[in-house]
Amino acid sequence: MGVTSASYADQTRLRTHHVHVTTVGSSYRKRIIAFRDHLRSNSDDAAAHASSKRSLIQRYARQPEQYTGAKTEFVRDIEVKAGLLRRDDRWR
Repeated sequence: MGVTSASYADQTRLRTHHVHVTTVGSSYRKRIIAFRDHLRSNSDDAAAHASSKRSLIQRYARQPEQYTGAKTEFVRDIEVKAGLLRRDDRWR
């Protein structure tokens, strides 16, 4: 996939940052950059994304895997809008 990720926590041990380091030119890098660019140019989707993340972090603050799983459908919807995949596609 060409990605390494790391999380950083504050003194309360809550994760405050999550960093992805990708291989230049990898399909994953292209996907996350296109996702970012879509949010930058679509304020309604960006606001919905921010709202969704705030809601999910309240529910899954200490459960990063559940947080990630819960946001998958929303992310897929944005990827379809951004033309990154068709509704029936699956990223591997």
